[in-house]
Amino acid sequence: MEAAAPAAHLDAVRRLLAGEEVTVQGRYARLDGVRLEFPPERAPPVPAGVRGPRSRGVSGRHADGTLPAEPVTPAYLAAARASIARGQDADSVVLSAPGDAAERLDRAAVLNGPPGG
Repeated sequence: MEAAAPAAHLDAVRRLLAGEEVTVQGRYARLDGVRLEFPPERAPPVPAGVRGPRSRGVSGRHADGTLPAEPVTPAYLAAARASIARGQDADSVVLSAPGDAAERLDRAAVLNGPPGG
């Protein structure tokens, strides 16, 4: 089962940034005919901050990128990439690690999983 609230929030924000009028009647968000007065000419990416596999899957289906929770290890990022990729083309998965974690991680481990994994 998909986490409905985060998916609805991501979809509403993306639609607002695209200049659409949005109506959402959810448990945590209610918008009735809301439209940005000055939407951007080009909508910016809308990433999602996530922790577990369900939220990573929502990110893959509804966000433009994923900000994984800390601690970030090569194994965590490999698992995150797999969860996110289930919702989108694996070549379009965008991960951003907090702080300098991305610099400390081996790129092959992030993209292909840990050695032997």
